[in-house]
Amino acid sequence: MDLGDWLFLDMRILFDRLITPDTTRTRRLLLGSDWIARKISRGGNWNKIRIGLHYQFVDQGTNISGTPKLWIGMGNWLKGVGNYNAHFLGARTNMATWTRSVSNGVALFSSVAFTASKMVGQTETTSGSASFNIGTQQNSRRWLILVDIDKTTPSAVSVSVYTSNNTVSGIYDMTYDLFLDAMEQAVPANVSYTKSTISSTMTVDEATNGVLDSVNIGWSRTNFPIEIAGLAVGYYDTFS
Repeated sequence: MDLGDWLFLDMRILFDRLITPDTTRTRRLLLGSDWIARKISRGGNWNKIRIGLHYQFVDQGTNISGTPKLWIGMGNWLKGVGNYNAHFLGARTNMATWTRSVSNGVALFSSVAFTASKMVGQTETTSGSASFNIGTQQNSRRWLILVDIDKTTPSAVSVSVYTSNNTVSGIYDMTYDLFLDAMEQAVPANVSYTKSTISSTMTVDEATNGVLDSVNIGWSRTNFPIEIAGLAVGYYDTFS
């Protein structure tokens, strides 16, 4: 695996967050009802790619209703997921209500469904579904989502998702070191993860719709903002 882009968002930092109990400060980008894009060094010259999102949601102590949408994937630099004429491929949450719960003293949104998502213009095609826990802020813990995309066969693109299980005893915070370590493992195992291939039937046509050359992160809600602590991209020869 080539960890080709280690995209900390230092140029768009809004504030520092204090991590307890070890008093580490981390820089954050606050995203609410908006999207971001970062062009990768390889452009569209990739077949298998991993996108790592190091994050927290700001805990309001309640559920999130109204079908909140989190997109993680690859888009065209001029046609990102928030663009009217979009070209995007990746994963998106797909649940009417995110239910807040507490497990082993850790607050989270439990069993949030993800689907594979392709957007061309304003038309979205989805495929498959799998459920994962999504982290929310408690003692400033950071969580991790990994999205693997394999477009080796454009007529049968595979999209998989990993999420860190911060409810497991002893995992209080996904540090930058744990984040980087997980990015470099074909099958992340440095902590406990939930993993599922949510679709292997998506299609992609970059010649017609635009090269997928940029990381895209989108979030649909303003009242439950997401804090992004880091963003990374890895290029793989094989996924296991």
